[in-house]
Parts: sequence; C-alpha cells; structure tokens
Amino acid sequence: MAAGQSHTFQVFAGKTGDTPEAVEPYSLGVTLGPLIAAAVVGGAVLAASLLGILSRPIGQLASFWPTNALLLGLMLRDRQFTQPLCWVAALIGYLAADLITGSTLQRSALLTMGNFAGVIGGIVAWRFVAEENRSLGTPLAVLYLLLVAIVASASAGLVGMFISALIFNRPPLTAWVYWFISELVNFIAILPVMLTLPKLPWRLGRMLFERRRAGGPPLRLHKLVPFATLMLSVLLAGALGGPGAIAVSVPALLWCALTYPRFITMLITLLCSAWVLVAAALGHMDLGVDTNDYSTQLSMRLGVMLIALAPITAASVMAARNELLDRLRHMADHDSLTRTLNRNAFRKSALDLLDQVSVDNRSAALLMLDLDHFKLVNDTHGHQAGDMVLIGFSQLVASHLRASDAFGRLGGEEFAVLLPHCRAEDAKAIAERIRSSLAATRIKLADGSEVSITVSIGLAHADAAQCDLEALLQSADRALYRAKNGGRNRVEFVSLSG
Repeated sequence: MAAGQSHTFQVFAGKTGDTPEAVEPYSLGVTLGPLIAAAVVGGAVLAASLLGILSRPIGQLASFWPTNALLLGLMLRDRQFTQPLCWVAALIGYLAADLITGSTLQRSALLTMGNFAGVIGGIVAWRFVAEENRSLGTPLAVLYLLLVAIVASASAGLVGMFISALIFNRPPLTAWVYWFISELVNFIAILPVMLTLPKLPWRLGRMLFERRRAGGPPLRLHKLVPFATLMLSVLLAGALGGPGAIAVSVPALLWCALTYPRFITMLITLLCSAWVLVAAALGHMDLGVDTNDYSTQLSMRLGVMLIALAPITAASVMAARNELLDRLRHMADHDSLTRTLNRNAFRKSALDLLDQVSVDNRSAALLMLDLDHFKLVNDTHGHQAGDMVLIGFSQLVASHLRASDAFGRLGGEEFAVLLPHCRAEDAKAIAERIRSSLAATRIKLADGSEVSITVSIGLAHADAAQCDLEALLQSADRALYRAKNGGRNRVEFVSLSG
C-alpha cells in the first residue's frame, strides 16, 4: 500500500482471520465448468452403473445399485451438479452402462425413468432439511436422512412398480415394495458417505502437510485395532454362515463409529453393507436360506439397512459431542471478544512452540502490541466502539500471520504474537506490515462512522539457545516501552542473541 493511502476495515462476526466472503458450506470445494461438471456426473453414473450391473443376479434387479444414491449425493452436496447438462450426462451414463452390458434401449430407458424418479424425490425432500442437519453432525440428522431416503425410495418405487410389471411381470404392489426396500438400503449406505465427504484431495493433503509441519503426533497403531476387528468379524461371518451372519460385524462397526471421524465411519459402513448384499446374492456368503426367494431378499436388505443405521447414528452423535467439546475448549482458551488466545492459552501455546523451535535448532520472535491512545476511543465513541476496534485490530493482525503462529490478548488493548521458526528480518517485516496496515486503516463502527488508530510494537528475537518465553516477554515489553516513549506508532527491536 502506498504511503498516505488508507482503506476501511469492516468488522464482521466469525473467528479471527476469517473473511466476510460467502462460502458454500457443503460444496466440494472447487468450481467446475459446465462441461467438466457434466463429465464428472456422466463418468460417475457410468462407472457406478457398471458396478451395480455386475451385482445383478440373472432376471432380477441389482443386489447393490449405488448409482442413484451417488448421483443424488453429488447433487445435494454441490449445486453445480444440478445443471441441465449434468442431467443429460447422467442419462447418457445410465443408458450407456445398460447398452454396453447387452440390455435393450427400451429396457434401459424404462429403468432410467425409475432411477431419475428416486433422485428427483430426494432433491425435493432435501429442501426441507435444515442446514445444521445436512452434514450429519447432529443427533437428529440421521432421522432426517432416513426421511429423505424414504421419500426418494418411495418415488423410485412409484415409477418402478410399473416398470417391474412390464419387465419382470410382478404385481404392482409387490414390485413397489421390492423397489422401495432395495433403493432404501442403497440410499442409507451411500448418502452418508457423500454428505460427509471431505474436500479431497486438496483439503486432506493440506491437513497432512500442516500436521507434519507442526510436528503433530504420529498416527498410533492402536487406532487401527477397531478396523482390524471389523475385518476379522467379516471373515468370521463368512465362516459361520446362517441368517445371523449379517449382524456379526455390528459391535466392530459401533467401535469404529466411536473411534474414527464421521466420513471414515460412513465409508466403512458402506463397504460392509455392500459386501453383505453382493456376497449373499452371488453365493459367496451362505446364509442358510434361499437368497433368490423374494421374501428372503426383502428381509435381508431391510436387515442390512437397519444394521447400517446403528454406526451411522453413533457417528453423528459422536460428531455432535466432539463439536460441543471443541466449542467448550475454544471458549476456555480464547478471549470472548476478539477470539484470540487468552493469556493462559497463549502462554501454553507459546511454550509448546518454543520447545519445538529448540528441537529444530531454529530462531523465534515475539511481538508485544499495544494500541495507542485506546482510552480516547472509549471516552469519545463509547465502549461498544472500543470493542469493535479491538475486534477489527485482531482480524487485521491475524490476516498477516501464519497458521503456525500464536496470537493472544494479554489484557485490555495489549496483545502478543509468537513467531516460531522466524528470522529477525522476517519478524521485522511482519511487525512493520501490521503497524503500517493499521495506520492506513479506518475501522467502520456500528453507527456508520469510522475511526483510525495506531499501534506500538516491541519486537524481541532469539536463537534456539535463548528461546525462553519469560525472557522474550520481558525483552519485548521493554522494546514496547521504548516505542511508546519514542512517539508511538512505531516498531522497536531487541535481539537476545547478542
């Protein structure tokens, strides 16, 4: 920013460092062009349909048909997949899969009508689900998911019962029940995976990179025990056989739900449900009953669906619990006004960061920041205006910091920043950017007026051997005192390294 240039800083609600830009909360995190989005939908429908056709016993519907739930999940998760071109691509994908595997165009077109009916029904029902329940992070979220799946399955069944009468010569009511239950188990197994899918691969890659850079604890082997137990239970179910074999994995699934994040639990549940359905239909799991019998198929699919609801519900409840605990921890560690770390949390975070700095044999810097003439803002504009200045200042400072830095409010208008793995030159540049940015900023208040304020900064820098928190705090405080006495709105530097 050029000298003398100023801009207005709008204070907004949210965590420190957030931006006021609107973000689609449940998007997949990337914007695709219409052609690319259509290609994604068409490719997903084609691949999923071919997979489902492979699980289709001769003369019957597929024992596991993931396509409709996958398509519905894509469209619910990201609006860009609801474009007309995407619907056309989905239609082509359905037809192509059937034609490739030897079906007739007429039969494929009829089955596609039933598939589309279920997806459309699910989209309509989804509009009545509140935002907080759409990522399956609340105790009641699974109930709403079940209702959406029921509407989608019933819609598919209404069209499918006429199709089944034409293709399979089944009575309409019998066909509706069969289609309804078959679709319901697919929606319950797959939709949770789609709704909790992280923004991959970029989000996962960034998380792993930041975890490694921050020196986070390595993944522990005991975390794999629930999954290993689940695999053993699957093998045991295959060995035991009998009707009860489909429920042998329930304890292990619940253990996974209590241990792993939502998405991992949903994915594991999907794989287990799909395996039971396909293995039983193709004769790889001996349930001791005739799996070609109509009543047996309905009972088995209904049982698999109800079993899947258990870990899905447990995972959603655990997600709500963990979010509540995170909020409580955040409230305990953060200043309620500025959302920065409070004094105790800042000291703890700074000590942890300095320990890592010493291990890595790097240097660190500490900034003490004090707003100039802040009392005048309160006396002139009122304490509400002073609060908005503190919030605006905190957001401005956070915008100049790295994710690995510690930023806290020590009290009143005094703040501190610890910059680990930071050279003296870089720390000076950061401090000067904060000072000059604030000096050039006018903070907009609630009544529409604007106020300007400056900050004095004391900066202390130390090599690994001198990285003691108390020494850095005292040195930065002395440098801040010099900045105040030297005319304010300035940065004073001191080095502990000699």
